[in-house]
Parts: sequence; structure tokens; C-alpha cells
Amino acid sequence: MTNTLSSRAQRGTFLSWRLPDLSRPVLIAVTLLLAVMIVLPMGWLVVYSLSDKAGHATLGNFVALFTDPTFVDPLITTLIIAFSVSAICCAVAAPLGWLVARTDMPIRRTVRTLVMASLVTPPFVGAIAWEMLAAPNSGLLNQLWRSLTGMPPDEALLDIYNLPGLIFVIACYTFPYVFILVANALDRMPGELEDASSMLGAGTWDTARRITVPLALPTLLAGALVAFLQALNLFGSPAILAIPAGFHTLTTRIWSLFQFPPKPELAAAASLPLLLLTILLLRGQALALGRRGYAVLGGKYGEPRLVRLGAWRFPAAALALLLLAMPLFLPYAARICREKGLSSAGPLVRRITMLFVVGAVGYWAVLIPFKGPVFRLLYAGRYLEVAHFIPYVALGTTMWAAAFGPAILLRAIESPDSIFYARLVASALSLAVGVPATKWFGLWGVVWSVIIANLAAFLISMYILNRKSKSVSVLNPVLQGEA
Repeated sequence: MTNTLSSRAQRGTFLSWRLPDLSRPVLIAVTLLLAVMIVLPMGWLVVYSLSDKAGHATLGNFVALFTDPTFVDPLITTLIIAFSVSAICCAVAAPLGWLVARTDMPIRRTVRTLVMASLVTPPFVGAIAWEMLAAPNSGLLNQLWRSLTGMPPDEALLDIYNLPGLIFVIACYTFPYVFILVANALDRMPGELEDASSMLGAGTWDTARRITVPLALPTLLAGALVAFLQALNLFGSPAILAIPAGFHTLTTRIWSLFQFPPKPELAAAASLPLLLLTILLLRGQALALGRRGYAVLGGKYGEPRLVRLGAWRFPAAALALLLLAMPLFLPYAARICREKGLSSAGPLVRRITMLFVVGAVGYWAVLIPFKGPVFRLLYAGRYLEVAHFIPYVALGTTMWAAAFGPAILLRAIESPDSIFYARLVASALSLAVGVPATKWFGLWGVVWSVIIANLAAFLISMYILNRKSKSVSVLNPVLQGEA
């Protein structure tokens, strides 16, 4: 026993000698690394900003920064962009996050996934895509509008090369940051607080105003700060949209100072306000919020209860998809059609069509098995005599949703008349079939005429799109090869 204890002690002594405490050297190494990566560049930035070309100490760089209109105007423009983008992101992301996290809106998971897809899209890529869509002369949307209204070629409905256009593009690819913060905060919010408010007699909107909004407000303010800083320090989108429009932001003005002849001292002085403003905003957020927030101190908390939208469920889903069309659907459709030509748009059509079809099928797959309880819940038991029509209505709406795939691409390739003809033929077919079918079969005739019309619109749109693809590949093979 004594030998065993002594051998263990010797092994412990051996291990302690072989494995010394490395926490202090690692901490010192990390500190030195941070000093090299952060303190050293910031120090040289300050030194350059306080020096002239000859290397003498001066404050003239900062005097020029706040008196020269070529610096003052970009600074004011940058602040306008940052405040506007922050406000737009909060106005868009907060309601969208609430719809996804706290309501029974259809396709909530799909909307959340699509927001993540817009998050990973680089802002400068989005700026290039919106150039293709809203350039005054060559933009796809402007060409579409001219073909519909007969507007002269020298006029444009949209012009992306201005300050509102730049704000719009930056907001399109910044609001996902705010959305993620708000949606996650609403997901984690304890449901017992809202249940207690309801049991005490508060209505849905009173509970939202007194419980939900105050609990989510710190996260919303944090998201607004993230959006502000993102817009403040962004370079790619202003370089693509602001410089051709003839104005600068502070980041593009700093870039211009490195053109010949370079002026690094003025560039250093112009970059310090961005750094100081970032530090002040982060500190101001900490002072303003303090310890505000919420936390579950012990035990498990219930899931937050969903708000039932009733008849507003589908309009809410349509609004969410419309918002996502700005950073996602329209730009990607424009990029496909511009970069690869019409014949390569087939995979995009299939993906968009599957997106709408899967969303519709998923919704009806949940609703149809429970159509009786749903009718009792939403309509107090009324209209149960027509509940057996729901599967056929589901088939018609699925066909209607499928037609969005080719329709979006036909609009993107400047062929809105094709969509008009497809819908015109479908409407004529619906009347030709629906009127006698309704007379002979009653409500069944109405339902089947709607199904046939939506199916016809989808098939005709796909046929027109395939014909246009083949005509492009046959008539212009050189262009297709270059694409």
C-alpha cells in the first residue's frame, strides 16, 4: 500500500513537472498579438493624422476635415445614410421578426431561411444586381416600365444612382442583422409573462405594448446600432453607386485620397471620426441600456404563445415574400439573365417554382387533415358545409403558386407581354369552361374552372419561356458561348 502511494506521488510529481501552467504565457502572447493587430495600426493612424507631408506636428488635417466642403459633404452624407439605414432596418426587421417568431403566419421557416440567404449575399454584389435592375437606361425594371407605358427612352421610372437609391440598397442587405437579433429575442422570451398579462385582463395589443415591446427593446436598439455601424463603415456599395452618381461617402473619400498624388495624412485624419464615433456609440449603448434585459433565473419557461392572424395570415406571408424580393429574388434573377443569358435561367425557374409550390403544399398538407377544427376555430363552426372543397382549392392555389416561377423570369427578361397573354388565355379558358360548368355542376364547376385556369397559366408561361430560351440559343449562339 505504501509502495502504491509513493508511486502515485512520483507520477503526480512527474506530470506536474512535464505539464507546467501555460496560462500566463498564453495570456501574454494574446495581449502582444492584440497590441500588434490593433494598438500599433491605431497608433500610426493617430501619428499620421497629426503630421503634415514633411512629418511635422500639425492640426491642419483636422481643420481641413471640418472646413473643406470636399470632406464636410461626405461626412454629412455618411451620417444621413447611417441614420436612414438604421431606421429603415428597424422598421422592416422588427415587424418581420415578430411575424416569423410570434404569429401563425405560413412559411415562417422558409422566410427565416431566405433572410439568412440575403444575409450571406455581399452588399457589393447586391449593389451590382440593383444596377442591372434600376439603372436609368439599361435597368431591367425601367425597360419593363417603358414597354408597359410607352415612356420615352430618355426618361426612367427608377434611378439607383442617387442618395435614396444607395440607402435602399444598403438597407436591403443590412436589415437581416436586425431581423436575426429581434427574432431570436422573441423566440427566447418567456411565455409566462404574456400569459400572466392576459389572465389579468390585458388584450393582445396591450400585452404587446406593455410586455413584449419593452422586453425586446434592448435587442432592437442593439440591432439598430449594428445597422448604423454597418452603413457607416461600408465601402463596396457606395463605391459602385455613389461614385458614378457624382458624390462621395466618407469611406470612398478616404479611398480617393490614396489616388495620385496620395495624401495619407488627410486619409488618416478622415478615418478617425469613424473610429471615434464607433467607440462612442458602443459606450452610449452600454450607458443607455445599463442592466436592462430579461433572464430566466431558474427552472424551465414555457414557449411563447403565437398570435393568430386569422384572415391576415396570407397577406402577411405575401408581405414577407415581397420584402425578400428586394434583396433576393429580383437581384438574383437579374444577375442570372444578365450574366448567363436566358437559356441558363431554367435552374432558377425550377428553384423559384419549387419554392412557391413547396410552400403551398406544406401549408395545405397541414390544413387539410384538420379542416374541421380549423373552420370551428376561425369561423365559429360556420361554412362547414363547404369544407370538403378545401383539397380542390388547395390544388388550384398550388397551380397558381407554380405560375410565379416562369412569371418572375419573364418579367426579368423584359417580356411582360408574355405574362399578359398567358393570363389572358387562362382567363378566357376559365370563362369558356367555368360558365357552362357552373350552370351544370354548380359550385363544383367554379372550383374546377379555377384549377384549369391556373394550370393553363402555368403551362403557357413555361411554354413561352422555353420558346424564348431556344430562340436565343439558336439565333445568337455566339452570345450564348460568350456567356
